[in-house]
Amino acid sequence: MRRALRRSALLLIVAAATSSCTGSDEAEPTAALPPGVIAQVADTPISAELVREIVGATGREAESVVRDLVRGELFTSYVGAEEPSLLRVAERAAYARALLDAMRADALRSGGPITAREVDELTRARWVELSRPRSVRTAHAVALPRAPEHRDAARALAERMKDAVEGIVDPNEFADRVRAVDEEHGSPTAVEVRVEALPPVAEDGRTVPVDVLDEGAPPQLVPEYARAANDLQTPGAQSPVVETDYGFHVLLALEIVPEVRVAPADLRGLVHDEALSLRARPERTRLVEELREKTPIEVARNAMELTRLVGEAR
Repeated sequence: MRRALRRSALLLIVAAATSSCTGSDEAEPTAALPPGVIAQVADTPISAELVREIVGATGREAESVVRDLVRGELFTSYVGAEEPSLLRVAERAAYARALLDAMRADALRSGGPITAREVDELTRARWVELSRPRSVRTAHAVALPRAPEHRDAARALAERMKDAVEGIVDPNEFADRVRAVDEEHGSPTAVEVRVEALPPVAEDGRTVPVDVLDEGAPPQLVPEYARAANDLQTPGAQSPVVETDYGFHVLLALEIVPEVRVAPADLRGLVHDEALSLRARPERTRLVEELREKTPIEVARNAMELTRLVGEAR
């Protein structure tokens, strides 16, 4: 496995290096190379065996593989001379990636193709991306009674708010009109009025976090609100007054978020790598713990101060 890791890491380093190189890679012919060597960059030989291995693994043309290997060696030679620490970082990252790839390959060999159960579990975990229902992003004005005996007052105020915002599609104007009604007709001691924007909600009550606006949203909204939101068919549509345990709401549709249903035939490919990573997780955890036990780690008491000084020096 160690030999395979070295090969994989070299391929990853070369791939990264190739993407960073520009300019001509033509080289002047030199003296005859040693047997089995088809190119040499400074003191580094590129063997026919390595080229054959890469061609067999990727199906690429041998000439293209040789060219990329030469570019990679030129890049690593330059970086090694100019920024040795950067080269060490690239090598460590490449070895780490190669190790993870090897663990996934072992998980596939030992466990066989990923199963329908694994596909199903990952689809449920990634439902927003792979299997989300239609949802509606809303703003709403709500009149919340401060005590049970104030529910009638809250309902009446919500009806006034509904009349005031009828036909309004701009959320800012919607909010302004609600506040104007509250100032003119509201009773702060009996009813609290709020205007809020909420994340998209599906008919079953799940919130659907589709962008950064939805971070930190509650995972579920009350059923009455969810059903009322999903009755709205177009942006700008408004609901009648909707009663929930919280109070009396008037909803404004801001966005209709369409459903996403990835075809079952495509799901397996989309979750394949993640399924193998999950299979390999116990082995990765075991290896990390084993290395922790074998490797002493010391952190200086003034580590944060030293880090700050390094930043200032730059």
